[in-house]
Amino acid sequence: IRNGTVYHVFDASKLSVGRIATRAAVFLRGKHKPNYDPKKMLENGDRIIVVNGEKMKVTGKKRIHWIFRHHTQYAGGLKEIVFEDLMRKDPQQLVRRVIKGMLPINRTRKFLLERVTVHRGQ
Repeated sequence: IRNGTVYHVFDASKLSVGRIATRAAVFLRGKHKPNYDPKKMLENGDRIIVVNGEKMKVTGKKRIHWIFRHHTQYAGGLKEIVFEDLMRKDPQQLVRRVIKGMLPINRTRKFLLERVTVHRGQ
């Protein structure tokens, strides 16, 4: 605990992707605290540490069917990567992308994501 900020540690090998993302979003925004104020989201939120990012659990056929897309803003610049390939390439980026999807799309999003730390292994 530093300046009222609490560090929450999630073990990705024990929780599914969605559970980590939803719980992390709640803790980042500070919605679990009784003094929650949407205007003070950056001051009330906590920090998140995700360990064992490469051992993240997924259910069903998401490993082969879940596709992440982004566009480079050039003609024909749509880039796609499958969950399994992204997991092999960079599990930290995968965890951050999933948590990012659960956060509100506004100016505070990038500041909230700075509070997320993902570690490989213990």
